[in-house]
Amino acid sequence: MSSTGRLIVVVGSRGGAGASCLAAAIAQALQGQTGRCILVDLCDGGAGIEVLLGIEGEPGARWPEMAAARGEIDGSELVLALPQWQGVPVLSFSRHQSKPLPDEVLLDVCAGLLRNGGVVVLDLPSPAAWTPAIRALISDADQTLIATPDSAVGLAGAVAVAAALNALTDTHGASRRRAPTPDRAIALRSQSGSRVAEHDVTKLVGLPVMVKFRNDRNLATAIELGAGPATKSAKRLVKAGKSIAAEVMQ
Repeated sequence: MSSTGRLIVVVGSRGGAGASCLAAAIAQALQGQTGRCILVDLCDGGAGIEVLLGIEGEPGARWPEMAAARGEIDGSELVLALPQWQGVPVLSFSRHQSKPLPDEVLLDVCAGLLRNGGVVVLDLPSPAAWTPAIRALISDADQTLIATPDSAVGLAGAVAVAAALNALTDTHGASRRRAPTPDRAIALRSQSGSRVAEHDVTKLVGLPVMVKFRNDRNLATAIELGAGPATKSAKRLVKAGKSIAAEVMQ
């Protein structure tokens, strides 16, 4: 997929790993850093990332409106049609229409956004839901992040996701990528009382830890109240997003 933009993908090690919140934090940081970032939800069949962000009532286009999109999409026009969260344009699925979209639509829309320049951050579903289009996008990513808590279940899931990513490399090879070696890392969320060391996680999963951050105790409440992962309720998450943004834009 030829483009002038940068592509970052975030996938959780399990449900509730915080991948969507992390993707939003990264997009917010990149928007502040570059002024040109789009957050794209690829987890169809659920509420949509718009609910997590608290923007489900905002006007603007969602994935269901993209169902007829084909060919060379004008990314600049699409960005202007999207709802925003914290200044970040967001392309979300809708809880009202959860019908899967054809792979051609996903690829053409993402290609249009990338041609517009800037950075596109993709919030991915679990590997079991990766369609051929999602696999192609992962293979073209500049950076892939596995978001995981440092629990036994979370880390076991991270091992499985890393294996799925490696399988993509074996299938697609390096010709589809911008670089011969996949740029992949872990975003590790440590839980209260945890003593899991970063080097042990790297040894277990086979990927480096790009950032490690603690839980934000008030984040879940803020999301339930419709505030989303706002700065005041997610200071550690926001800091992690800024750290990742600085790293990937080097």
